[in-house]
Amino acid sequence: MAVYRNATRMPQFCLDTAIQLKARVWHFVVPGGPTIVIVADPDCIEHVLKTNFENYEKGPLVRERMNDLLGDGIFNADGPLWKGQRQTALNIFKVSFLKDMLPVIIDNANSALAKLEAVVDTPAPVNMIDIFARFTLDSIGEMAFGINIGSQQCDTKFMKAFDDSIELAMYALLAPQFVYQHVIKKQFVPHIKVVNDFAYKVIEERLKEGNLSERRDLLS
Repeated sequence: MAVYRNATRMPQFCLDTAIQLKARVWHFVVPGGPTIVIVADPDCIEHVLKTNFENYEKGPLVRERMNDLLGDGIFNADGPLWKGQRQTALNIFKVSFLKDMLPVIIDNANSALAKLEAVVDTPAPVNMIDIFARFTLDSIGEMAFGINIGSQQCDTKFMKAFDDSIELAMYALLAPQFVYQHVIKKQFVPHIKVVNDFAYKVIEERLKEGNLSERRDLLS
């Protein structure tokens, strides 16, 4: 039950448990669900993510349960499909692209700093995760799609739907199959619709522009 209670703070829960167990690699079994292996050892992480990466696929369970949110994108693909997605994504890390996008990153960073400066002399707690998440979302929105999502100014409909989808995705990974199929999958529907409507609108408007030679975002 501790796993479900901590589903929305899974990274911290896994770290706390690793410290408590004094174990850098440990696992737990979700009743009626998958076995989850937690790795907190730098050498093992390098082995999984770099040295022997191709041996550690996401697998059918992850691909199925993340499909509504991530489709066949780089975060939900394996094998040749992943390699194709990765090749496309590499464009965002080219020096020329990063130079073009530096003003975008600086502008969004300044917006985040302004929020921090507004509360620096107050005793109120600051949700740093929320501030960093909004900075990242707005920056990626402009770099990848050429559109400012505006989450640092207000709670946008897209941002709320995206956040809710990510939270549901964590529950989906931990849920027994019947709970995923009959409860969580249905809860995904309204949030995914908002995310998809946003994406399709951006693509449609970009196609109407015709000449994209002056644009520098990844989508163009």
